Amino acid sequence: MSGSKKSSMMTLDLRKSLVNKQDKYFTVEHQCQLLRIPKSTFYYQPIGIQEEDLKIMSIMDRLYLEDPTMGTRRYAAEVIRGYHLGRQHAKTLMQLMGIAAIYPKLMWMEFIVFILPFC
Repeated sequence: MSGSKKSSMMTLDLRKSLVNKQDKYFTVEHQCQLLRIPKSTFYYQPIGIQEEDLKIMSIMDRLYLEDPTMGTRRYAAEVIRGYHLGRQHAKTLMQLMGIAAIYPKLMWMEFIVFILPFC
């Protein structure tokens, strides 16, 4: 087991900041092993939200205010004409925006009575 327990107690951002690319004695790979950071995590550069996604999100926001019952299938099928939007991408954008379709949920007791009517 390489590294110390203290390295796992530090936040990932702090451990990433401790890696020195110009170190003459320890390679980046060895420093990452000691700090328990995958090398790919150290080199990862997050990309921002694309311009097209921002436009789609603004349209989805406007439509959500008009009809909050719309889910991913309706967004993907009929709403965003002129943009490539699949169901999974609609779901991802809805999660980023923090919105979800509003629909009547099945109550737990009704479900039990439906499954086990003679209890």
